Amino acid sequence: GLRRWILATADAHGLYEQFGFSALKVPERWMEKSAPNAY
Repeated sequence: GLRRWILATADAHGLYEQFGFSALKVPERWMEKSAPNAY
């Protein structure tokens, strides 16, 4: 099953915390690959 949901927000951290989201425990382990022209 699904174990983890990841969400990006610039300014709504408090809102999403109300729904069970929290900051990444080890953010230095995460990387991003962007595809701006995917659609």
